[in-house]
Amino acid sequence: VTFGLYAPPPPLPGNAGKRQKREITWIMDPNRLEEAAMDGSLCIAVNQHGELCGVHKPGGMPIEFSLVTLCTEQAVVRAKEITARIQAELEADLSSRQLARRNVHQQFAEEQL
Repeated sequence: VTFGLYAPPPPLPGNAGKRQKREITWIMDPNRLEEAAMDGSLCIAVNQHGELCGVHKPGGMPIEFSLVTLCTEQAVVRAKEITARIQAELEADLSSRQLARRNVHQQFAEEQL
């Protein structure tokens, strides 16, 4: 799962002296336009069992480990959703193939009787 990372906006001119909590914004699976605007990316590989297989953070903006943890949790949820959808489609395809299957040998045996 790829996450697009976006830097927090600069502080407002009137609030320059006040401390503001500025957090990084992230988007899961950004599209082409979002990728063009992102300040960094984070790719997390998770298998169908929810096990972390790899993390790739190529340059860009620095992030805190808490954001990596949050994104990993989201990636696990997304991987399980995708896996469940794929399994459902495979089961539906298998059942439709079994219904469409013909026993050609039985058909010729009945016609000869």
